[in-house]
Amino acid sequence: MSNSITGYYTLFTGKDGNYYFNLKAGNNKIILRGTERYRSKSDCLTGIRSVQQHGPNRANYVVKTAVNGQPYFVLKARNNEVIGFGETYTSQAALNNGIRSVMENSQSRVIKGTDESYYEINVGGKEFDVKEGSYTREQILELAGLRGRWCLFLLNRFGGRTEITAGQSIEIRSCLRFAVVRLD
Repeated sequence: MSNSITGYYTLFTGKDGNYYFNLKAGNNKIILRGTERYRSKSDCLTGIRSVQQHGPNRANYVVKTAVNGQPYFVLKARNNEVIGFGETYTSQAALNNGIRSVMENSQSRVIKGTDESYYEINVGGKEFDVKEGSYTREQILELAGLRGRWCLFLLNRFGGRTEITAGQSIEIRSCLRFAVVRLD
């Protein structure tokens, strides 16, 4: 995941009890609305994964015209199903900027919910979505399926690393990368 992605998904429950999602840019403005209502949170997360998969490809966007004459776009999956739509725009240039923003931000692994937030962590090259919160070194290694003696390092975006020692906790409140080294 690129460090330049500042957007994030919001997952929320509607008044009807169904789950919905939006994709927001780093300025907190909605740039894509999910088109479906989902009966479960896991189904809604599947919808978000579809946007993550299809959003980066310009060929998946279709430009349409609203009843007021303004252009807008829809994002389609490979099966031609619409999975999200943008707002209406006053110009073609603004529409193109909106599509570009969705393409850039759709790969975000940050999912904020009304009751919990999920973040992507990368442990030794494997990616996992975890709830926001405090995790011990042992919990992170267990999540990654790593047994035996391992060193766990938190990597920063500048290439530095900090060792997470036995029993030490780390707060996960953003996407993080970890390196592991086997000691056996």
